[in-house]
Amino acid sequence: MKRIPFVPEIQLESPTGALIFNPKSGAANPESQVPDLDSPAMTSQLNYLRDRISDAAFGEGMEAVDADDLRYETRRALRTQEAEAKKRGYWLLDVPAAEKLQHAVLKYKPQNPQAAAMGFNFVPYARAVRAQTPHVEEAVTNGVTAQAS
Repeated sequence: MKRIPFVPEIQLESPTGALIFNPKSGAANPESQVPDLDSPAMTSQLNYLRDRISDAAFGEGMEAVDADDLRYETRRALRTQEAEAKKRGYWLLDVPAAEKLQHAVLKYKPQNPQAAAMGFNFVPYARAVRAQTPHVEEAVTNGVTAQAS
């Protein structure tokens, strides 16, 4: 198993550094895009990880059916850990999934200029994937916690 550090939600910024807010709902002109300053546009690490898992680079070197299976299992593992990862401070993934995820992060190329311009928003999430470490189970023996070797 490998640990990927948990990163809290991030409010999106424009390429100029201005904070981005969701548009007000119920505006007289829905096209106006008047920002609702009480509703920041946020992104989550889980969404970022799902996007990288969906990237073709995640399944490179694998048969298509095996890549789809690994994608399914990895997404499921992340979804079931969402609340726990926030509490404990990291996600836990099997080694093959963690390594494929890191490969996808390192090889990611934005699909359009807008995605490229906004990519800096996701740097903390990419850094967390690159900072993954082996997970060492702690064993409890006679009421004393010790790291297992």
